[in-house]
Amino acid sequence: ISPEDNLLDLKSTKKKKRRLIISSVCAVAVVLIGFGIFLWKTKVGNEIVINTASNYIYGSFDYEESEHNQNQENTTELVSEQSSTDQATVKEEQPIKNILLLGGEEINGAKNTDVMIVATLNTQSNSLTLTSLMRDIYVDINNHPSQKLNAAYSLGGIDLLYDTIEENFGILLDGYAYVNFDSFEDIINLIGGVQVTLSQKEADYLNRTNYISDPAQRNVIVGTQDLTGNQAVGYCRIRHVASDSEDGDFGRTSRQRKVLQAMYSKLKQKNLLDLTWLMNQMLTTINIKTDISKDDFSTYLNELSQLKMDTLETHRIPTDDNYSLGRRQIGSLNASVVLIDDWDKARDDIHQIIYKDTPSLSTINASSNFEAGNHSFYTAQ
Repeated sequence: ISPEDNLLDLKSTKKKKRRLIISSVCAVAVVLIGFGIFLWKTKVGNEIVINTASNYIYGSFDYEESEHNQNQENTTELVSEQSSTDQATVKEEQPIKNILLLGGEEINGAKNTDVMIVATLNTQSNSLTLTSLMRDIYVDINNHPSQKLNAAYSLGGIDLLYDTIEENFGILLDGYAYVNFDSFEDIINLIGGVQVTLSQKEADYLNRTNYISDPAQRNVIVGTQDLTGNQAVGYCRIRHVASDSEDGDFGRTSRQRKVLQAMYSKLKQKNLLDLTWLMNQMLTTINIKTDISKDDFSTYLNELSQLKMDTLETHRIPTDDNYSLGRRQIGSLNASVVLIDDWDKARDDIHQIIYKDTPSLSTINASSNFEAGNHSFYTAQ
């Protein structure tokens, strides 16, 4: 064999190896792309992605099991034993999950929950509903004098707040997530601000007061604009300027729901890579307290990922026709409070908002009041 033939054979062999390598790389790429499509376009694939993501996300939460959730687990276990159904199935089949979202004021050591919103995930109606509970509602609190609702957390932590909400409003709560105002500001900055429409009075008020804590950012204008985290927190705190037709704390809770809707709209516009980066940034900078277990968190994330909706449904309790403003002696203060005119109506209102026409109103199907641990729950007829 001549040297020329050897050279030709060598070149041919190299070409075959290159083609083989290229073919192998292409095959791997096709498999990866196909696997990626499978992950994002199929239910099973979505569950794999969500479960992987939820494990990563959950690792950054400040988890502390509450006595309340332990009672819920015991109640669910009792139901599963009575119905010959395992505990996981009982929880998973419930179409409604209520998560209590809390925003805490931690100024000068205070721990009042000035933002209390029940986020209701309803897989039957394919909806996510936000229901504000007014912080100044005058309520009964176990082993304490009657007080404003926002004081329950500072008096006895999350378990006392659970008891207070469940016993006064007759709803079941499945968990909570707590952030302070600084964390809320950081989250808004991470997503690039939120779009909000300000009235002339709102803009003027924000620019002349310390509700926007950074003086350099007191430059908002009338009309629709993107607010920074500091500006948005200031906007959420306004209560001395009417929002639409609502004033005082009613206007404030309305603004809070508007900002949450704006955040939801902003997040919907982001692609997968942006969302991945954003989640990583949030988890390394934001402290979120919760009592939601890792398994439940994964379930909620899966259910949320399957919702197809453009807007959030928002409400507040009390409704317009069921409250009055008054004053009550709280400690040494003659405090301004929100008084519920008709508590039965308030419970009916929040049940209609949260449970709608869903036959199963809680982890237990019932047509009358029932007890779980030390809790007495109201069930709509």
